[in-house]
Amino acid sequence: MSPAPTNPLEQVSKVLQPNSNISITEKIEVLQAFSATLTENLTFEKSAQILQAAPLGLFYYGFSVEDNRLTSVLCELISKILLPFTYDQIVSTENKEFLLQGLTHFTPDIRYLSLKQVFKCLASDAFVSNMVDSEIFPLVLATIAFQDARTANKASELLYKISATPSGQAAFFGPTCTAMLKQLLQINGVISFRVYDLIIKVATYSDSTFEACESSGLLSVFIKELQSDDLLVKINAIELLNDIATTSAGLSFLEKADLLDNITTILDNPDDSDVVVQLVKCAVIKFLGNLGEKEQIPFEPMSIKYNIMEKIERCLETQNIEILIVTISTIGLLGSHPSGLKLLSNSLLTTFFSKYETSVSQVKAVYLQSISKLISVRNGTEEIERITMNIYSRIEGRPSTLLSLIKEAKQPEDTIRVASFAVMQAIAYHAWGIQLMAQSSEFMNYILNRSTEYTEQGKNWKFAIIQTLVSAPDAPRVLNEYYAQLQVYVRQGAHFKILEPVAAVESNFPSLSSLTITSENEPSFVKESFNNTTTIGMKKKQKKPKKRSALPKWPLVQQLKLIVSTIKSQNQEKPQKRHHSRLLSHYGQLQRRQIGTGASATVLLTHQLQDDGKIMRVYAVKAFRKRKVQETESSFMKKLISEFCISSTLDHPNIVKTVDLVLDEKNRYCTVMEYCSGGDLYSFIKEGLLSSQDEANGYFKQLLDGLSYLHRLGVAHRDIKPENLLLVKQNTSTILKISDFGEADVFREAWQESSRLSDGLCGSTPYIAPEIFSCSKQGYRASQADVWSAGIVYFCMRLNGVPFCSAQQSDTNYRLYRKNYAKQAYPAFQSFDEECRQMMYAMLNPDPEKRYTIQDVLKLTWLAEVKPPKYN
Repeated sequence: MSPAPTNPLEQVSKVLQPNSNISITEKIEVLQAFSATLTENLTFEKSAQILQAAPLGLFYYGFSVEDNRLTSVLCELISKILLPFTYDQIVSTENKEFLLQGLTHFTPDIRYLSLKQVFKCLASDAFVSNMVDSEIFPLVLATIAFQDARTANKASELLYKISATPSGQAAFFGPTCTAMLKQLLQINGVISFRVYDLIIKVATYSDSTFEACESSGLLSVFIKELQSDDLLVKINAIELLNDIATTSAGLSFLEKADLLDNITTILDNPDDSDVVVQLVKCAVIKFLGNLGEKEQIPFEPMSIKYNIMEKIERCLETQNIEILIVTISTIGLLGSHPSGLKLLSNSLLTTFFSKYETSVSQVKAVYLQSISKLISVRNGTEEIERITMNIYSRIEGRPSTLLSLIKEAKQPEDTIRVASFAVMQAIAYHAWGIQLMAQSSEFMNYILNRSTEYTEQGKNWKFAIIQTLVSAPDAPRVLNEYYAQLQVYVRQGAHFKILEPVAAVESNFPSLSSLTITSENEPSFVKESFNNTTTIGMKKKQKKPKKRSALPKWPLVQQLKLIVSTIKSQNQEKPQKRHHSRLLSHYGQLQRRQIGTGASATVLLTHQLQDDGKIMRVYAVKAFRKRKVQETESSFMKKLISEFCISSTLDHPNIVKTVDLVLDEKNRYCTVMEYCSGGDLYSFIKEGLLSSQDEANGYFKQLLDGLSYLHRLGVAHRDIKPENLLLVKQNTSTILKISDFGEADVFREAWQESSRLSDGLCGSTPYIAPEIFSCSKQGYRASQADVWSAGIVYFCMRLNGVPFCSAQQSDTNYRLYRKNYAKQAYPAFQSFDEECRQMMYAMLNPDPEKRYTIQDVLKLTWLAEVKPPKYN
C-alpha cells in the first residue's frame, strides 16, 4: 500500500490518474486548493516543474469526465500553468496536440482556453506568420460560427488583432480566409452578422485595410444586406454603417455606393404607423446621430447635400413616440460639439423647444438629456457662449428656468431627475450660468441643502455640480458669500453625514513610541499612553425632532466663513479671533490627563453624565497644536480640515468614527472621536497578548475589511501601522478599528472611474512601500501602498517584528528580500505556512502594479472562514 501524498502537486497528480476512484467533488477541492497557490508571477521553471510531475496530457484527460464544475476548474488551472509559456512553446511538439484538441472541442470553456493560448502569437509578427500558415488558422476562423457567443467573439477579437500585423493582414485578405468567410456567411443570420461585424472592424482599422476589404469583394456582399427586404437584416446592416463611417476611406465608400442617399431617403416616408418603417427610420436616425457626433467627420457638407437637418426637423413632428425619442436624442448628439451646435437652425430649435414645453415622462427626460448636451458645449469663444445662453433662454421655465429645473429634479422618476441635474451641471460650465446661479438664492439654498436629495446618484450629481461651480476661474468673486459653503461641501464629500457614536469599554494597555514621517517630510516622534477607565454602559441617544431650514446647518459652516476671512486678512496687523457655533463642552466634561501625545496633537478624554451623575458616554478628543509661527493659516487649516472631512464621512465597523470638529476653551481646534479604550495593536503585540495565529488572522481580516471600504470610497490611509490600529471589546469579540487619517489621501472621487496618483513621503519607515521612497514626487498608487503596509502589519502580528527596517536598497535585509523574491526564498518568510507565505509575497511585491489589491487578498480561500478574535 503506497503512502498518501502529502505534497499538493502529488495530490493533483493522484486525483487526475485515469484509474483514480476519487469522487468528482474531492477532485475539484484538490484542484482548487492547488490553483489558489499559483500566482500571476509563476515562472516558466515552476510551470515546467509542475508539468513534469503532472503532464499536460493528464490535465486534458480530466476533460473526459463530463462535469461542468470540474471542466471549469481544470481550465482555470491549465491557464495558470501555461501563463509563462510563449507561443512557440505552446505549439511545440509535446504541446501542440492539446492545443488542436481544444480548438476542435465542443465545450465552450475548453475551446476558449485554447483560443487564449493562440493569442500569444500576437507577441511578434514571426509568431503570427507561423500561426496563419498552420492548421490552427482555419480552426480559429471556424470558431466564429461556434454556438457559444463568448467563445465566438473571442475568435473574432483574435482575427481582428491579427489583421493589424503585416503577416496577419496578408492572410486575412488571402484566398483561404476570404473563401471561408464567404462560406460562413451562408450558415444563418446570426453567424453572418458576426462575420460582417469582423469585416467592418478590420476594414475601418485604416484606409489601406478598407481598400483591401473592398477589393476582396466582402463589402459588396454587405451592401446587398442594406437593400434587403428582410427587416432584421436591414436594421442590423444600418447599425454596422456606424463603424464604416469612422475612416475617410469608409466615407468615400458610402458616397460611391450611394448609401447615404439611399438611407436618408427612408426618412421621407410619411407612413410612421407602419412597424417596418418605424424600426428602419429609428435605425437611420441613430446612424445619422452617431455620424454627426464625431467632430472629425465633415458632417455639414453631407447635411447640405442630403438635406439631413431638414429631415430631422420633420421627424420632430411625428406622432410615433419611438421615432420622436430617437430624433430628440439625435439632435443632442449632433449639437454636442461646437461645429454641430452651429448647424442647428433657428427653425429646428423653435420646433424642438415648442415640443419640449408639452412633453411629459420619458419624452421630457430625453429632451432634458439633449438640452444638457447642447448647453455643455464650450470652446472659450464668445460665439459659443452666446449660442448656449440662447438655448438656455429657450427653455422658458416658470417661474424661472433654474427653479423649473429644481422642480424637475424633485420628480419621483429617476430619468427626469438625473437629466435635470445634467442640465444644471451644463449651465455651471459657463460664466453666464454661474452668474445666474449665484443670483438665485433659491437655487443656492437648494444645491447646498443635503436633505433635499436622498439617492446616491442624486448626491453624486449635486456634488459634481458644486465642484464645477467651485472650480470656475472667477468663482470666489462671482459666488460671493456662497463660495465658502460650497468649499466645505466639496471637502466633506458627496455623502457627508454627522455621526454621533456611543462606545466605551475598559482598558489597561500601555502604548508605544515610533518614528513617523509626515507628508511635509518632517520626522516627528510620537509617544502615546493610555490610562485605566471604568467600564461604561452604552445608552442610545434620543433623536430630537429636526427643524426645517433653508440652509444645512453644519458644524463647519460658520468656521469656514471665518477661515476665509482670516486668510484674506492674514497680511493685516490685527489677528482675528475665531468664533465657533459648537464648543468642546457640548460633549461633556474634559478629563485633563492626556492619554496620548504627538507632534501635531494631544489626545484626551471627555465624558457626559446622566442626571444621576453616572457616566453616560465617553469620547476621545484630539486637540490640535497651535499654528507654528512659520506656518500660514491657510496651510494649517487645509491639513486640519482635510483630515476631518475625510474621517467624518467614513462609517464602517473597522474604522474609528469621527463625530465633530469643535473649539475648546483655549480656542484650539479639536476632533471629537469614538473612544476605543482597548489600546493599540502595537502594545497588544509588545505585551505578548496576541496569543495565537487564529487571533492574528482575525485582526488581519478586520484590517483588510476596513481598507477595502476605504479603497472603494477612493480613500487611501497612507500610515497603516500597529500603532494606528485600535482595539475595542464588543460583546464576546475584540474589534479592530483603523484610526488617524492625518496622512489620508482621496485618490478617486465617488463619481470618477479613474484614479489619480498620490505624492509626498508619508507613513512610518518600516511600513512604507518602496514606491513611496522612489516616487514620492512623481506619484504613486496610494491604495497599493496600503496593501504593502498591511502585509508588514501581518508579519508583525505573526513574528513580533518587521521583515526589514526600510524598503530601500540601503537596507541590507531589503536587498536580500529583493534578491530572493523571484525564487520566493526570503528566510524570514520560511516559518509561514504555504498559504500565508504566498499571500505575503503577493502583498509585498516590490512592483505595485503586480502587487495584490486588498480585494485580491480578501478573495483568498483560507481568509473566508476567519472570524474576529473572541474576548474571554
